Amino acid sequence: RRLRAPYDRGAVALASNPASAALRVLDLRFNRIEVNGALALAHSPHLTGLEALELERNGIGTEGAEALARSPFLAPKVRARWEQHQRG
Repeated sequence: RRLRAPYDRGAVALASNPASAALRVLDLRFNRIEVNGALALAHSPHLTGLEALELERNGIGTEGAEALARSPFLAPKVRARWEQHQRG
């Protein structure tokens, strides 16, 4: 399954929803996800089935990136991609 969700609040909602356990690919590129969304994803026990997490072109910042990299629910089996993007 593949899902796209808009904005930080969408990432938070996905992270808190037990139905997200069915997801294998979570594509959140270009969705204005910021640190709160990244933290919610990193701390979600519902996302342990993910195989890929796409977060390019979001403003997750260093804190969000570090939380995702250290997540016991996502790392190390998730192929995660993100790129630092600061809104100016």
